[in-house]
Amino acid sequence: ARAWAVRAAVNALMPDYGKVSMTRAEMYQRASEFTRTALDLDPDNALAFGVRAMVQAVANANLIAPKNQVEIFSNFDRALAIDPKSQSILMWRGIQYRRVGRLRDALADFEACVVIDSAYRPCQTNRYVTLHGMGRTEEALDAYESTLVEGNSFLGGFEYGMLAKMDQKIAFTILTNSPRLLAGWGRHGDLYEAFHNLDADHSELVSEARSFLNGKLDVDYVYAAPSLLVPIGAYDLIESIGHLWAYEYKNYRQSPQFKNYMKRTGIFTYWKETGFPPQCRPLGEDDFECD
Repeated sequence: ARAWAVRAAVNALMPDYGKVSMTRAEMYQRASEFTRTALDLDPDNALAFGVRAMVQAVANANLIAPKNQVEIFSNFDRALAIDPKSQSILMWRGIQYRRVGRLRDALADFEACVVIDSAYRPCQTNRYVTLHGMGRTEEALDAYESTLVEGNSFLGGFEYGMLAKMDQKIAFTILTNSPRLLAGWGRHGDLYEAFHNLDADHSELVSEARSFLNGKLDVDYVYAAPSLLVPIGAYDLIESIGHLWAYEYKNYRQSPQFKNYMKRTGIFTYWKETGFPPQCRPLGEDDFECD
């Protein structure tokens, strides 16, 4: 059962970590089938329940398969009731809490994960991303520095807004000069300044950056490019980012695209059923706004 659950997790995560021969939808379908096999063998397998919830969450976030948010969290909760010290499941639930705007719950999961094993890099990364999303950017930068000192090599593109807000221009431009992103391009300074003037029209800068990338907005850029370009206007790249609550996404959160995404993923329905996060509020029955 555990082997099938691990195989399911690998299939669900592969599209975010390397090139695959199948589509995301096909990978998620395989992962779902493998979790069913695992649970047929062991109906109380924590990892299988956790992977099932994770697969549901990422398929939903990528607008591949609509899933009920309450069901997703129910599967996560059941998994952690069986194995409360599973770092992977804590991390996956924390990411989903962050997707729906429950940042305090997300941070609690990431911190619990780090307590279990402080060397578990994905939880360290998600912890500082969430701190920044909560407006605790100085703490986030300190945590980011600590992970680098300790050997963290997972730089997924979450850091741009944090570094810009803390006036870390050299670090910001080192990241944007990554071979995975915009190495060799000539307007990194303009990108940095754009993060300091988010209300301006940056459409020409976005267009030039996308032309330089020239079709590279695939799995290699699933985190890095959207995290860099969505805050300055490339709202069509938003799917699957999962950390939309930091200051640099403030204009996106006021956009029709944001509202459409929240509704298509069922997050708006989840809010109406369970309560809105502190940064959002309903506007009648069919609308909402977020800070």
